[in-house]
Amino acid sequence: MIDDMTRYQQAIEAIRLTLQEKPDLAIARYDLGLLYLKVGDRGAAIFQYRQLMKYDKMIAQRLLDQIFSKAENLQEPGPAVNH
Repeated sequence: MIDDMTRYQQAIEAIRLTLQEKPDLAIARYDLGLLYLKVGDRGAAIFQYRQLMKYDKMIAQRLLDQIFSKAENLQEPGPAVNH
């Protein structure tokens, strides 16, 4: 059985590959930011926030809210955007 961290890393890699082809996919960047938070890479999540600001400021703000929520009380990010 694959553990959660391995699944997160696989999802990160899949989304990164997608973003190489279509860097403006805001929802993919949001999801990538959440995954980075799940694996404890806050810096990478903040980078995704900065990238999101170029494409969708509303989704970027939602990611930023999750980044600070995670930093303050370590809650699991909930779905902020319907896919």
